[in-house]
Amino acid sequence: VLRLGAELLMDCIYVKQCVVNHGGFRGCQTIEQTLGICGIPFGEFSRQFGNDMQKSIKFARKFVEVARRGLDEIDTALASQDLAIAGAIGHRIKSSAKTVGAMHFAGQCQSLEQFKSGGNVDDATKLLSEMQSHLKEIETQLEQEIS
Repeated sequence: VLRLGAELLMDCIYVKQCVVNHGGFRGCQTIEQTLGICGIPFGEFSRQFGNDMQKSIKFARKFVEVARRGLDEIDTALASQDLAIAGAIGHRIKSSAKTVGAMHFAGQCQSLEQFKSGGNVDDATKLLSEMQSHLKEIETQLEQEIS
């Protein structure tokens, strides 16, 4: 875990330098997107698979599929005013997000998970909308990586 964290930190430092020095990196618009905070840090993620980008992309696509299905389930739960179910689904997809390094999305899942203990359906619905937008950004990033 420490080795993985150190490698990710080095990736972030390198990528931040690229953004600062060259104004961008692989089409990202902000430092946060570049660092994978709003997406998937593919450099680090592919190292987990021996730098096999095809395998990395396969797992990233699977994450998008699982997350999309989970967000649809959350939408259904919120339409039924069921915060407990919505929070439980948020917990379930949080693990997938962490696995691929989509840490900002995982944080959103964590926030949604907190609604299991109660809260406001309108606030949860707003968070769901943000998560749906974020997932679209991740899908766009994935397509850019593939092309």
